[in-house]
Amino acid sequence: MRYCVTGSAGFIGSHLVDALKARGHEIVGVDLRRSPWTDWPGSVTAKGFPNVVQHCDGIFHCAAVVGFANVMVDPRRTIQTELDTMRVVLETALRGKRPVVYTSSSAVYGRGTGAATETMDNQLGPTVTRSWSYTYGKAAAECLAAAAFQQDRIPVRIGRLFNVVGPRQSAAAGFVLPRFIEQAQRGDPLTVYSPGTQTRTFGAVQDITHALMALMDCPQAAGEVVNVGGTETLSMLQLATLVKGTLGSASPITVVAHGYGPGYDNVIDRKPNLEKITQLTGWEPTTPLRDVILQIAQATAVAA
Repeated sequence: MRYCVTGSAGFIGSHLVDALKARGHEIVGVDLRRSPWTDWPGSVTAKGFPNVVQHCDGIFHCAAVVGFANVMVDPRRTIQTELDTMRVVLETALRGKRPVVYTSSSAVYGRGTGAATETMDNQLGPTVTRSWSYTYGKAAAECLAAAAFQQDRIPVRIGRLFNVVGPRQSAAAGFVLPRFIEQAQRGDPLTVYSPGTQTRTFGAVQDITHALMALMDCPQAAGEVVNVGGTETLSMLQLATLVKGTLGSASPITVVAHGYGPGYDNVIDRKPNLEKITQLTGWEPTTPLRDVILQIAQATAVAA
């Protein structure tokens, strides 16, 4: 099979390209950034994009503005990127009824607590608060994808990803695990953003890419919203402690105010119910978070 991966030079996109190639698929990687995972260096919204996709059997749509450090700087670009790229991907997919797997986000659940199920109501924050721009962009893109399935029968699968972690993820973009690991490797304090009791459920990128491929291969997933994530839920203080213990670091752990400036709203709890994807595809996460920490640390040490 021949697949297009948008955002192919990004964290998830690059791992997805590797996983698809490992299965013998041909890939056309689309990204503005030139990289080993980029075959067509351009924007999804460029005029040439439909020609890139015309000989592909399906599209994995991963292109997005990611990381709160980037979202907070330019919330307008965050939303526009989601909507503009989704519109073009769907218009292109319509021509051949090509299947699309869209990487949405658990952020769509907003302030919801407990194990999130795909049919629960979303509890979103104020539209004027900067950090919610990412959430509203993802939610609106999901609406476009759902409408494309309902009205045009484009076989779109929507995967809501929960806190994916692994090598190549950027600490500078605002992701917590690579930041903790880099701090631990330098012997610096591990800075936990207040209150520190907020929880996240982490999924290894190698598991997540296999879930995305499973969704593409599952005809019954067309038109569905599906949670994709891990099973290990930790508070930020627990995560910092796990990083310290795994790496044998003597770094202290300190709780500080977040570094994103005004307009950031910290969600307290985020945990997925994974029953739906398991029932549809048989997929389950298998990689322990401790192994992911070691993988990131090794990759960071090599890069340094």
